[in-house]
Amino acid sequence: MKIAKYLQLLSLATMGFLYSCSSSETIQTTNYKVESPYAKLDEPFNEFELDVVKGDTFRLDNGTQLIVDPNALVDAEGKAVTGTATIQYREFHDAVDVLYSGIPMDFKDRNMQTAGMFELRAQQNGNTLQMAEGKGIKVKMASYEAGTDYNFFALDEEKGWEFVDYVAPEANADKEILRKKIAKLEKKMNRKQKPKEMFVFDYAAILDVVYKDNWSDIIANKNNPTVSNKAKKYGLSWLGISYGNYIKYKGNAYMSTMILWKKHSKRSFPSWVRKGEISNFKLEKQYGNMYKLTVSTKNGSKTFSAQIEAVMPLKYLFEKSASYWKKNWKEGMKEIAKAEEKIRIEYEKEQARLKMMADVYRSFKVEGFGIYNYDKLMKEEDGILITANFEMEGVDELKEVFCLTDDNKTVIQYPHSNWESVVLLPNNAARFVSILGDGKVGIYSAKAYQDIDFDQLRNSSKPTHKFELVKVLDAPDSKDALRAILNNEV
Repeated sequence: MKIAKYLQLLSLATMGFLYSCSSSETIQTTNYKVESPYAKLDEPFNEFELDVVKGDTFRLDNGTQLIVDPNALVDAEGKAVTGTATIQYREFHDAVDVLYSGIPMDFKDRNMQTAGMFELRAQQNGNTLQMAEGKGIKVKMASYEAGTDYNFFALDEEKGWEFVDYVAPEANADKEILRKKIAKLEKKMNRKQKPKEMFVFDYAAILDVVYKDNWSDIIANKNNPTVSNKAKKYGLSWLGISYGNYIKYKGNAYMSTMILWKKHSKRSFPSWVRKGEISNFKLEKQYGNMYKLTVSTKNGSKTFSAQIEAVMPLKYLFEKSASYWKKNWKEGMKEIAKAEEKIRIEYEKEQARLKMMADVYRSFKVEGFGIYNYDKLMKEEDGILITANFEMEGVDELKEVFCLTDDNKTVIQYPHSNWESVVLLPNNAARFVSILGDGKVGIYSAKAYQDIDFDQLRNSSKPTHKFELVKVLDAPDSKDALRAILNNEV
């Protein structure tokens, strides 16, 4: 045996000694044959069509990958298979998944906490296939538990779980990339749409355009309210900046004073800028049509900077009526609304993908079909062994109950024959669940569990307790429905 594997087995044995789920009186009760207590809600298989000779790689939405070797399959007699076969694969990630699967979760009379299980099968024309000797399928399984203390097990339905190896988790780098993308989308969604703030550097530029650089007309109409009123209809405002420098707009050079600008910075232009009390001016190109404008007073006591965008040469604005631009502005707003809706849809899609995406991957190349599990022994140092009586109104006799611990990663199976060896966990918000033949469930809630007088039971020579399960009127129609019931969400 390899040293590393020996150390893992030694570690496992030590954990078992320290964290036994009950005293030495515990009776082994598990039937390792996998039978779902309610098949309608058992996890369905994902099925992939495989060209057996070529092999292939298959992916699930949560990131899991199955990498199948070429010529990996044989029939029941060991004869090589060709043509197309079906790979069947399913995963189990929490207690409810495990509950409906019927997969046992005990190892040598102790309970296990899962970081994810999977079942892998193959068939061709209705016939079960086996793995060819020396071949395998690498399963890179998405795992939602990042801990490094989980070992890899395989289930023998006659003997139970068998230790295979230790598998270190691999961080899912794609999840962090997706988080950053979502953060950017959220920032875009939450940005406030500012009202348009179109301006020119100086009112003189408006006069220049309106009167086509006719100096005498400009002087004569400097105080003509008709011009300013017309400009305001276009939504224009103006500053007191009477000088500037040349910029390029669509390949042509324009004086910055003759450009229609839009302010993007949140701060408003201060009154001293509007009054023309500036003597220092700087316009720096950032990218595209975006510029940084910096102005200050002569003595430098006042300074203001803003990010502004060159919208168009001012002369083009007055070539069309204000009503035309108003109409086109609305069309522009519609386009913006469409863009915002597109961002929202993408955000929700990526949020759903993030929720599905695992924290880590756990990879192992299996050389046989069956059920595999990444597990560790559950810590139960303070467990109290009792005789339990489970009852439910309207049900003559319950055949089996399951304990789901508060980590939602452990299911402890208690058939009726073993109710004299039930272990209670005082520091755990566990729940008991019983599933009836019609799919209805009875629940002993986490609150009721925590209200148990554990001290009294601990000090009793023959501790016993009656559990009255509450029957849920409607059978859960999905595993999520049971999760909601267990979490008091309905």
